[in-house]
Amino acid sequence: MGVFGGVPYYLEEVAPDASLGENIQQTILSRHGSLRNEPDYVLQMELTEPTRYFSILETIAGGKTSRNEIAGTTGIDYNQLSKYLQRLLRLRLVDRHFPVTEQKERTKRSRYRIRNPFFRFGSTSSMGLVPDTTNSVTKHTRYSLNLNYLTS
Repeated sequence: MGVFGGVPYYLEEVAPDASLGENIQQTILSRHGSLRNEPDYVLQMELTEPTRYFSILETIAGGKTSRNEIAGTTGIDYNQLSKYLQRLLRLRLVDRHFPVTEQKERTKRSRYRIRNPFFRFGSTSSMGLVPDTTNSVTKHTRYSLNLNYLTS
């Protein structure tokens, strides 16, 4: 169950007899799911400006992964963005990837990726702000869009 990231607390919430889709629906997407607001909660407990971090994580999850793209999308000044990205790196919520043809110390062409599988899934589900999923079409669409993140 890669979406739960191997975190013991998250795994305790999983029903072993239910399918992955059922577990996601019950614990994350359901209005009363025990893990529905977990990404929000973790960021609010760990960070002083969670809104900025939410914005950065959503931007990265949306495919804009360079510093320029992140700064442009979030509206955070390029020079200030470093402190936010460094904090996310220290919390191991994101990874920084470098082109193999460049030196890490000199390159400005690095890319960021959400490291934690649960946060990666949460980011693609609007960081816990998931609409009511009682509509079966909504459920099917959400699973279709997000299942590819479960194993990456």
